[in-house]
Order: sequence, then structure tokens, then C-alpha cells
Amino acid sequence: MFGALGHTLGKTTRILDFGCGSGELVRAAYEAGLDAYGCDIDFSSEWVDHETLAELRATNRVRQIDRASPGKVSPGSEEIYHLPFDDETFDVVISDQVFEHVRNYREALDEIARVTKPDAVMLHFFPARYTPIEPHIFVPLAGFFHPRWWLLLWALLGVRNQYQHGLTAAQTVASNENFLRDMVNYLTMKQIRREFERHFSLLNAEGNFMRLSKRAKMFLTPGLYRTFRAHCLFAQRHLQRPTRSLQARSLQ
Repeated sequence: MFGALGHTLGKTTRILDFGCGSGELVRAAYEAGLDAYGCDIDFSSEWVDHETLAELRATNRVRQIDRASPGKVSPGSEEIYHLPFDDETFDVVISDQVFEHVRNYREALDEIARVTKPDAVMLHFFPARYTPIEPHIFVPLAGFFHPRWWLLLWALLGVRNQYQHGLTAAQTVASNENFLRDMVNYLTMKQIRREFERHFSLLNAEGNFMRLSKRAKMFLTPGLYRTFRAHCLFAQRHLQRPTRSLQARSLQ
């Protein structure tokens, strides 16, 4: 993807995997000769590969986000965290299925801007607000429409994710309500652009991704993919608008 957007990753490129989970991507990139690091808010989840994680944390390649650093966030924020890296450390930031979980875009992007170099680039993949099936709880349209009666309907029809097998309909509804309230934050594209463009020039790169993915091509156009499947956002760490040559490379 970076090559398609005119950027080459080299051995001196310092990469941050924002929301790295177990750190598999960090390890793969490091073993490929790239200077890769990762961070995440919580490593206690049952789906985390703790063996891989322990190995990477021992070398300080993967670090936990500090959720209580004073003076780093704005008053009254929903999240209080500080990325555990020095200013202007990274050339590249990537994330995969992370930004739908970010409760406060402003602080997250302030911190990403702080730890990136002035000419840094970023690539983020995350599900769209209007995706027909919410990808975590599998309830249709739940990214933007989730009254209790709607969640109950699908629970009664037997819709469960892999962690809800054996739960009653009422328990499944309670689980989904908690998840949608506390664990995801689906913004509109307009809201997303407003937050990113405080620090970054932003391009929709779904068209570039569709060149590489047979499954993505089923959505026919980048606009349909962006609206009903996922966002693929490419950003540059400066306040200027994208150049004409960069705009031409984005298949919007």
C-alpha cells in the first residue's frame, strides 16, 4: 500500500503499530529488517497471544499506553492516555481495526502527531459506520442503529459472536449494549476528517486498496467500499493540503 502511494519503507524507517494487540505485525516487520514498535491500551484480553506479547515487551518493542499521565490531555476528556514514546520518533504509523475503538479522536491524534516526525505518513484501516453487519457483535446496522428492541430481535434470532455462545437473549443484549457504549465509537466520515485534518493532510485510499484486494473489488467503487465496508485513510504529517501529485494517486 505505501508503495502504491509513493512511499517506500526502508531499514531506517521507524514504524509504529498503533493498537498493536499481541504485536504479531511488529514482530513480522522487525524480522523483515524494519525498525518497528507497537503500543496498545490493554494487554489483558483473552484473545491476546501472551507468549508473543511477553517476548516483544521484554525487548521494549511493544509498550503499554499510559492512561494516567498528567498534563498530556485536555480537561474533561473521555480518555486520558499518553503514548510511551518521545516527540518526533516515527516516520510511519499504521493501525488495523483500531480507530473504531478510539473514544476520543482528538487526544489520540494529538498524541500521534506528537510522536511523529514532520514529514511522517500514516495508514489506517477500520470499519465504516454504515457497514451492513457490525463486525464485532454481528448485529445488522449496529454501527449507527442500536435501540434495545433491535438488539433483542437479533439476539432472539440467535445472532451471537464467538464470546456469546451459551448466553441467553437478555444476556446477549446486555453484552452488546455495554460493548456499543464502551468499546466502539463510529464517527461519520465528516467527523473523522475534521479530527484528522487538525494535524494531517488526509486522503481516502480505498481505491488503492481495491487494486490489491479481490474481495474489496466486489464493492465496485471506492465510495461504496468506504461507505459500506471500511475506511482506508492515508495521512501526511503536515498542515498543508495534499499536493496535486498525491491527489492523483488516490482513487477516490
